[in-house]
Amino acid sequence: MQYHLAHPPNRTMQKLKGYWEDMCGLIIRPQRCDYDITNLGHQLFRIGVGIYERTDLTISNPRGMSLQCSHFEPTQAQRPSAKMPCVVYLHGNCGSRQDATECVTVLLPHGVTLFTFDFSGSGLSDGEYVSLGYFEKQDLVSVIDYLNEKGNVSRIGLWGRSMGAVTSIMYSSKDHSISSIVCDSPFASLQDLMQDLVVSYKPWIPRWMLKIAINTMRASITKKAHFDINDLDTTKYAAQCPVPMLLGHAKDDQLVPISHAKVISERYQGECSLMEFDGGHNSDRPEVFLSTVATFFTHHLINKPAPTRRESVSASPSRSEAPVNGTPVHADPSAGLENHQDPELLEEPTPVSDTHQYTKADRQQSQSDVPNPEDTKLDDEVIAQEERLAAEAAQQAEKERLEAQKAEEERIAAEQKAEEERLAAQKAEEERIAAEKKAEEERLAAQKAEEERIAAEKKAEEERLAAEKAEEERIAAEKKAEEERLAAEAAQKAEEERLAAEKKAEEERLAAERAEEERIAAEKKAEEERLAAEKAEEERIAAEKKAEEERLAAEAAQKAEEERLAAEKKAEEERLAAEKAEEERIAAEQKVEEERLAAEAAQKAEEERIAAEQKAEEERVAAEAAEEERLAAEKKAEEERLAAEAAQKAEDERIAAEAAEKAEEECAAEEQAKPSEEDETTDQNEPPADQQ
Repeated sequence: MQYHLAHPPNRTMQKLKGYWEDMCGLIIRPQRCDYDITNLGHQLFRIGVGIYERTDLTISNPRGMSLQCSHFEPTQAQRPSAKMPCVVYLHGNCGSRQDATECVTVLLPHGVTLFTFDFSGSGLSDGEYVSLGYFEKQDLVSVIDYLNEKGNVSRIGLWGRSMGAVTSIMYSSKDHSISSIVCDSPFASLQDLMQDLVVSYKPWIPRWMLKIAINTMRASITKKAHFDINDLDTTKYAAQCPVPMLLGHAKDDQLVPISHAKVISERYQGECSLMEFDGGHNSDRPEVFLSTVATFFTHHLINKPAPTRRESVSASPSRSEAPVNGTPVHADPSAGLENHQDPELLEEPTPVSDTHQYTKADRQQSQSDVPNPEDTKLDDEVIAQEERLAAEAAQQAEKERLEAQKAEEERIAAEQKAEEERLAAQKAEEERIAAEKKAEEERLAAQKAEEERIAAEKKAEEERLAAEKAEEERIAAEKKAEEERLAAEAAQKAEEERLAAEKKAEEERLAAERAEEERIAAEKKAEEERLAAEKAEEERIAAEKKAEEERLAAEAAQKAEEERLAAEKKAEEERLAAEKAEEERIAAEQKVEEERLAAEAAQKAEEERIAAEQKAEEERVAAEAAEEERLAAEKKAEEERLAAEAAQKAEDERIAAEAAEKAEEECAAEEQAKPSEEDETTDQNEPPADQQ
């Protein structure tokens, strides 16, 4: 099995194309939060000694889509003043207005009302796609116009999470009348976020393909949802936003890394405080963060002097008028649009459709004609509760005064402690900035190492191809060398050099194959880790779903206790509702079972694909083993030939040595013979002794 990074096979291209489509769906059409209005709780409820109510309403955005909204505020009898500050909660791309239920207990006890709604394309509102802030800021225009037109709102703050946080920054950069904003987990740039997601969840995709992928997804999103992802650069709006901001981000956020919040904080024009806390992108926020949010909004919406209004998005003349008979007045989607000073908040809205638009008379008529049995039941309880509270308030007035004096002393001490903590936090912030700088340097070094690794892989692939070509040339050269083996010594020397080159090429090819096997093993390990992470995410979602079911069960039990005291007619209606709920539960279980079977079928197909790839890999390994055996046989034959030649050469040398040795022996014998002859000649020349 061969891998060519520059030219992936068609199957890989199809896989990448499917992944790009999935990414586009994750951005513009994530799983929609489909909920029941009862999930928002009772319309009349109590927190501590305060009694509050929820008003559900519908307004229209500039594109003619209906937005489902809810306003949580004290009852008319318990309002401290005619006008109260209000915080608008903006949910994330997979959320809805029910995400704001945890904000109710954070804001209402501090004298701040809460307004929440479903963005277009989310929850129960109209619309097919979300745009991560591009069209959502137009929805926010209609909401702010409604609150200003209602007349009982003094100051307005924004609390956004993820997509809602981006929308808050984009809107506040144009409407400086917003008193303050809280942004939880915003992204710095949608294009950067998409690139981070691709690198995080598909690390096997080469970096040189990211630009092509981003452009492909950009064209698909523009075609489907009619907006350009390059326009969603939050840092550009942050540099133009002077509104005070509390910026929060989870340290272990894997979807939107905390580096996005740090970039926004550095480029933000106005006052900005960055708060980091434990958890992930969708985890519950810690109490310390929620407490900080309450203090932040209390300071800017209640205690801080009113700012001078400038660059207001809407200047509706009815902003200061009180509602008629306490009935909420809904904003006309076309009212006040010509007064918006910045056209970016209403970028080319599509023509208003022919869907029915609610008027003030329609809403007043619907509210007067449709009785609410639950509200009727609670009227007597509210009257009795208010009388009892009035009596208790008269008895505890002196006690509360003393407690207030004590609380003031504690507040002063707490402020002193908070100042000390602020200084410590400032020092910690400086250390954090230094650590971030170091982390950025390490990230750049890692990125450079990754690029060098890709270059090395590409070079190894080229060397492997060159080695294959050299192998073919070697085979041809061997055939020719066998025919010319009896030629001159120069040809033999060339053959030895060729063998050395072949050996080096073979070693490089084996090294390249070993590197390729290690890369494939790393990819397989990364895929297993990704599957494990997905499994863990599914288990977490299942746990959250189970906890939500238990919470709903507890609420159902409480509601059953209240309904037990009702009339027999109410009990009969509840029985019918229970039967309907049981049918819906059975249908939901059937749907879950079908989804499980589909998931098992997909898993089986994936296992078959992996088995086929493993089989192909085994065949490639077998072919390589056969090639290695052939090369080993050739090498062994060559070694035997060289050994035979060496043996022949040794035999020739031995014969020559024996001949030399024999010649030396003959020479030695001749030299020994010469002295004997000389002695005999001397003896003949000497005279006899008697003659001497």
